[in-house]
Amino acid sequence: MNKTHIVSFSGGIASFFAAKRVVEKYGKENTILLFADTKMEDDDLYRFIKDCVKYLNVKLETIADGRDVWEVFKDVRFLGNSRIDPCSQILKRKLIKKWIEKNFDVNNIVMHVGLDWTEEHRFRWVLCKSRKSTIQNFIRTYARKI
Repeated sequence: MNKTHIVSFSGGIASFFAAKRVVEKYGKENTILLFADTKMEDDDLYRFIKDCVKYLNVKLETIADGRDVWEVFKDVRFLGNSRIDPCSQILKRKLIKKWIEKNFDVNNIVMHVGLDWTEEHRFRWVLCKSRKSTIQNFIRTYARKI
């Protein structure tokens, strides 16, 4: 059985190149782009996402909590910053984890992230937090089974 390859797709250029490499290696039929919408993105990001989906000819899943970052700040009674990120935690990571667990057996997926060479610390953090899935960073070619 082929594994499903899910690209955590931010709409940035590193996410695009990660998605492109995943599609080239595993095929569009085995690839899903997963976009966690914070409801605060620039209109051009949404345009770029549509262009990427059309170019790669791959399925896009868009998930959203329904709140924007300011609503999350109000609800958690805390203003996020570069050290503590309630918005990324609530509007992205927890939401993505919940969606994956609802829709897949985590043993049959590979998660891909597009982080460039300056973000190795972020990839190590992703590995640390992701206990059940295989995580790959296709910008820097290394992977680890969790």
